[in-house]
Amino acid sequence: MRRRTAGTWDPGDGPRYFLAHGGPTLVRVAEGPYAWDHLVAVNVIGKNGDKDRAALQRLFDHRCNVLIDSGVFNLANAVALGQGIPIERVLTMPPENLAGFDALLNTYRRIVGRYGPRSWGYIEIDQGGTDAKRRTRARLEAEGFAPIPVFHPLSDGWAYFDELCEGYDRVAFANLVQAGPGDRKRLMATLWERRQRHPGVWVHALGLTPSTLTLAYPVDSADSSSWVGATRWGSFHAWAAGQRLWDTGRGWLYDQQPEEYVEDRGAKAGQVLGAYDAALFGVVLRRMERDWREALGAEPWPSTHEGRPEGRPW
Repeated sequence: MRRRTAGTWDPGDGPRYFLAHGGPTLVRVAEGPYAWDHLVAVNVIGKNGDKDRAALQRLFDHRCNVLIDSGVFNLANAVALGQGIPIERVLTMPPENLAGFDALLNTYRRIVGRYGPRSWGYIEIDQGGTDAKRRTRARLEAEGFAPIPVFHPLSDGWAYFDELCEGYDRVAFANLVQAGPGDRKRLMATLWERRQRHPGVWVHALGLTPSTLTLAYPVDSADSSSWVGATRWGSFHAWAAGQRLWDTGRGWLYDQQPEEYVEDRGAKAGQVLGAYDAALFGVVLRRMERDWREALGAEPWPSTHEGRPEGRPW
């Protein structure tokens, strides 16, 4: 019997692409809101005080899907940069040896305790090796939390993936952000083959932008921050069905000015456009999945169920 992870998610409503937020994007995009699916880490919620909390409340009021991330990646990345060691190595360090972990754990309890029941779900605090993650998860579960467990293919071993799929209805898949194109393809291909053993388990890819790769090796949901590329790298790319349609060229640059000056330099407009594009990409994915089912007479996603609803128009 698989353990039910917390949240408002519907196992028949996918695939979904979550906009990963950081800094002021949460406040700007929530004004619309301009997309339905959002990932917000606990280290971001409250970063800008009441503005962030009000923005998060607007997303809930509009019945958006809000996935709460643990913030472990942000903490590990800060340690990796500070000590000059690979982030993959930091993520395997015992929690008790990681400066800032206890503070993150307390913040996680507070944020998830407040917003968890209304969220689409929340990611576990996946710091350390498999034993450390089991201990932390058991500790949180004993306190009444029901997080989504995380599998790290580069350090956990695939037997641990099977263990999580046998024990939980959702599993998050990590190590994709830092992986190069070749490694990412191999990881996704292995994930696709391995998950065939566990029908009914929802797989969420952490830090993965939907593309032709996810069309070849589908997952139920994914998140990334690439939707803000126009304000980070100076070029906006429009996509459909995993194919690039056009781009703005190197002309749309994010102005690194204080917040009160940014609005006049196009940052908000770029982020809103990126949010619209990501939301429409999610629509395309769901339409393609419907077309595949009708054309093939079979479920392309191994975790889907008969009678999948159309869901929201976005």
